[in-house]
Amino acid sequence: MSMMLRSRTGTQFAGMMVAVLGLALGTGCGKKEKDDSAQPAASAAAPEKDKKDKPAPAASAASPEKDKKEKAPPPPAGGAADGFERFTNAGADNQIDVPKDWSHNPVGESLVIQSPDKQIFIELSASLAMGKDKADEKKLMSRLEKSLQGAKRTTPISKAAQNGLSGWKFGGTAKKGGKAYDWESFALEDTAGKGAFGLVYASTADLVSHRAMIDKILGSISAVTH
Repeated sequence: MSMMLRSRTGTQFAGMMVAVLGLALGTGCGKKEKDDSAQPAASAAAPEKDKKDKPAPAASAASPEKDKKEKAPPPPAGGAADGFERFTNAGADNQIDVPKDWSHNPVGESLVIQSPDKQIFIELSASLAMGKDKADEKKLMSRLEKSLQGAKRTTPISKAAQNGLSGWKFGGTAKKGGKAYDWESFALEDTAGKGAFGLVYASTADLVSHRAMIDKILGSISAVTH
């Protein structure tokens, strides 16, 4: 009888151990499945976060359009600037842009240009064939005497270049019609010998007050290409 009791008790103890072991295994498995199911949710949220943090491309897309609007178009090639007319000095192989409100008339071998107030005078004639190594001052002064009287040079003869032409420039004082003037002159030519002799004269005050326009007109002088 005592053996039957021990057997029954042992059987009950074994049953209890199986139940505890089963509960422990069940709890462990359930915990593992819970962790595994939670993992995809975390990884799924990451792309959403990256999507929110990524800057929108709208700003970079707008930049080319902004640059396109702000970039000024290049000026048209050839022709005179607005408010100017281009004139060719017949037989002299040169040309000049003249303001539309300035007068211009051929006088002998020159094109003579005057400001509206008749205080600025510009003459444009054919190249003097000066050469590029050394200025021929005698030739320059001789040409000046055709337009002015008693011309004296008061500035050094220096090199000058513009619009594919190169040569010499200088300045001084003279008279015309009994009136005293300051003058500036230049002799320019290209490699083919085409170019211009230019002269501007006015009172000292008028040269200063009209400086910007004078420079713009003289800066437009170029040789005529055929």
